[in-house]
Amino acid sequence: MMRAMMRAAPDLEAVLTRLLDRAKIYEGERRIDEEVITDLVAQLETDPRTHPVPPEQTTLAFWDAMEKLVRIGAPAVPHLLGGLDDPLRDRLRARRMMTLERIGPDATLPLTRALRSPSRMLRQNVAILLGRIGEQAGDARAVGHLLQRWEDPEELPEVKEAVSEALVKITGRVPATLRPAKTHLLELAEQFYYGESLSVAS
Repeated sequence: MMRAMMRAAPDLEAVLTRLLDRAKIYEGERRIDEEVITDLVAQLETDPRTHPVPPEQTTLAFWDAMEKLVRIGAPAVPHLLGGLDDPLRDRLRARRMMTLERIGPDATLPLTRALRSPSRMLRQNVAILLGRIGEQAGDARAVGHLLQRWEDPEELPEVKEAVSEALVKITGRVPATLRPAKTHLLELAEQFYYGESLSVAS
């Protein structure tokens, strides 16, 4: 369509050519490989105390890496989960969580898989992220997965607390007043099957 416009209106050619060039760059970033994602994630956690460049350059490198990972979206999520359960690396956890939150709804479904992690701290941090993303974007796809954790009699109290807070952020209601997890998950599966809007009513 753009090439047809260029033929029909030569004065638009320069503008449309620039748009096409930008689209190619964007598509290249979307198809980025695993090695590049790994390098960008490593760039997030560069510490100015150990990195041989001025701190302001380290900060710029972090923001640049984060923006690129946000554009990559869902494929970057599994790479960003590492370290979210490390209690000794506050800087690492904060930067990775900030990046995941910035990715937004694209991160929701990959994050729900991490709710089954054997790591208590990872489950907690993932619940926190899902609550923030769900609240900001009106994305309720995580509700059923969060309710599974809340309904699990073997789940730890501190994880249930994080899950409960996330559910309140997403739905505006406490978990006890919501329908069972299996109901939400069935609705979500039906929406996938029929290609409907992927949001779940509380």
